Amino acid sequence: MTLIDFEEDVEILRKSGDFSSREGFLEETFRAFLKEHPELRVKLAVEKYRSGSVTLNRAAEVARWMVDGSVPNKLGAITC
Repeated sequence: MTLIDFEEDVEILRKSGDFSSREGFLEETFRAFLKEHPELRVKLAVEKYRSGSVTLNRAAEVARWMVDGSVPNKLGAITC
């Protein structure tokens, strides 16, 4: 048994009205995860661009790169 019964917990939150669907829960959870791990957001953007699934502009949006060429992280902005 795991410490957290993920499927059961998601279903409980969905039924309580906090989320309209399992997918809605997963989407919000993934966004929160990427917010806490900005380096993974950048990695995701780079890999999506490399695979051709997004344009360079969209990859920049995913990575949350700024017009001035900086990317925010937990330590502040790092310029490229």
